[in-house]
Amino acid sequence: MSRTQELEIIRDPDGHVMELHGLVWTMSTYEGKAATRKISRFDFSQFDGRFLDRALAFGHLLASHRKHGWFSPFFSAMVHLWTYSGDPAADFAHWTETEWGDFMAWSAHQLNDQGEPLSVNTRRLYMTALRTVLRLATSAQMSDIGEDDVEALVRVMTRRFRDSNLIASQKAARRAWTSKEREHLIAILNEEWWAWRAWHDSGTDHGRTPDLLTVTAAYLCWEETVRPEEINVLTVADVDVGVGRLRLHAPNKNEYLLELQSPASMVLLKAVLSWGHDARVALGTAAVFVEPVPTPRRLGSSAFNRRLRSLLKRYGDRYPIHRPHVVLADGRKTFGSILASRAKERVLVQVAMRHVFPQTTNIYYIRQGKEALSHNVTDALRYYAGRLAMAWNAPVLEDPVAETSPAVSDILQRNPDHSTPYGACSRDAHIEGTCDLGIHCGTCPKLIPMANKINNFIAERDLYIALSKKAQEAGQLRMYENRLYHAGVMEAHIKNIERRLERES
Repeated sequence: MSRTQELEIIRDPDGHVMELHGLVWTMSTYEGKAATRKISRFDFSQFDGRFLDRALAFGHLLASHRKHGWFSPFFSAMVHLWTYSGDPAADFAHWTETEWGDFMAWSAHQLNDQGEPLSVNTRRLYMTALRTVLRLATSAQMSDIGEDDVEALVRVMTRRFRDSNLIASQKAARRAWTSKEREHLIAILNEEWWAWRAWHDSGTDHGRTPDLLTVTAAYLCWEETVRPEEINVLTVADVDVGVGRLRLHAPNKNEYLLELQSPASMVLLKAVLSWGHDARVALGTAAVFVEPVPTPRRLGSSAFNRRLRSLLKRYGDRYPIHRPHVVLADGRKTFGSILASRAKERVLVQVAMRHVFPQTTNIYYIRQGKEALSHNVTDALRYYAGRLAMAWNAPVLEDPVAETSPAVSDILQRNPDHSTPYGACSRDAHIEGTCDLGIHCGTCPKLIPMANKINNFIAERDLYIALSKKAQEAGQLRMYENRLYHAGVMEAHIKNIERRLERES
């Protein structure tokens, strides 16, 4: 990267403009309700030597890939690295785990512009920006940077931010809605949709215009995994009505052609496009989400968040949802968490959530899918009991109960049909009385019991649920999930015993 580079302007369709000239770069963005222009300047002249060359190269890599949202934390991280090393010959791209660890320990004692210590979230953001540029460098095949350099940083970040990652994961998991909440939301959206149709067809004003735009935005987020930032920049040209496809794009996100999975999504989008046509012409915009009445105006995710909360309050008596701080992003979080908690292959979650890197899926959905289960006893019992019941009642071709203890898993696979009247025999005895132990099957300690033990299973299930609540109050997240898992095992036994009793009666 030459210090005397010519002026280069990099634009993207989302309003970012970067001017790369010499050692002072500028970035212009439009933000806020009034679409005010914000200009940020990044002065690389404070660096020197090889450190400067590396900073410019990585900065250009971010700009060329239109990762503008990462540029500010990246530059702040570079300033901290320069302050820490002060060595023009320093090359952080090849630091060892020890060197990264020393830097992170040093940064924990640095102050921000207000004279306060840098928060954990700020330090994690800086390190994530550095990890992003290193990954871009490996994907761009920069000759001297390899996967080992990235993994060294990732391993240190995992150790250094373990506690804060767990807390963030726990908070994010609570944003995933339960199945009942999701059912109530769909019912609310359906009622508001039919209210809008009745209002639109009658042409009469009953004092309130049903909120078609919020219904459509919420449906896209909860059912189609669309991000709020993608809704903000969605234009008429991005909607292919004929084939049911959306071209999704947003700042810091890869462009993607999304095939709509629900016919309702296309019906809603057609209504929005038709209803807002004249308002778009009046405003001179191609944005999809334009409200024509009472005054034509363009709406974004912030307005939809407020309106969605109003809808939940309006229908709260019939469809209670206790989410006072609901946002559109909760829809994608809910979809991904449910999918992650049930899918066997992580790559399926990665494809469905449109992630480039599998690490993104692991951090934001695989881990949080388990967390979401651990905060919802009903869903956790249904999930774990369903997996074990499937293994218990059907011949096993592959191991669907790999998370169970080996002894129980082996027994269920060897004897899936319960050939004795009392349960699954751990000694593979298929006919009562053929066992060489000479013990009645109903009292045999080698038996996974059936009807004569159902009350014990119920008591043990309730005990595990009580223990899980204590673990939650103590902040022991892993113990919490473990206790719920065992409660699910007991629930699986109970369900299978009940089915067996129904068949025999």
